[in-house]
Amino acid sequence: MEIFSYSCSPEEWKEFVAALRSGRTLEIDGEMFMYWLEVLPPIYMHEEIEIEGRKVFCSFGFAEGREYITDFWKENGKLFCKRSNRINPY
Repeated sequence: MEIFSYSCSPEEWKEFVAALRSGRTLEIDGEMFMYWLEVLPPIYMHEEIEIEGRKVFCSFGFAEGREYITDFWKENGKLFCKRSNRINPY
């Protein structure tokens, strides 16, 4: 699995955004994780969410306006994100 990094080229950023929009689970680095945590206030923090049929304790969820929430979590020492099918209610 490719690890997406915040320290990337503009082309790599476009690839990340396209991969995120695809709904795949993406592995990210710590810089990317912190970027999304700090870019806007999270929609939620520290919630158990069902992802791919299993419960995952997510660190936070991000959405800007009325869009799908992207969940971010840590698992087995790695960082992940995945766009959900849940719309931001706020």
